[in-house]
Amino acid sequence: DYQTMADLWRLHLPLAYALVERGFAAAVASDAHSPRVRTPWMEDVRDLLAQEFSPRCARALLLDNPRKILKDEPITLTEPEWF
Repeated sequence: DYQTMADLWRLHLPLAYALVERGFAAAVASDAHSPRVRTPWMEDVRDLLAQEFSPRCARALLLDNPRKILKDEPITLTEPEWF
């Protein structure tokens, strides 16, 4: 059990970074269920990805690749760097 959301973030954030850094992430999405509760607001995520990785990475993970998934188009990823 997690005591707080902060505990959850401390545990999973390093893994999320590693997945993006090593080329395993094809898309980043929200598990939002409502426009009012747990909103799908992704601007902070976009800013973080652009700052920590690159604007190109943020666009690919948040726009280009999800769009390809919805259109059933292939996503081209570089060979991931294994752990």
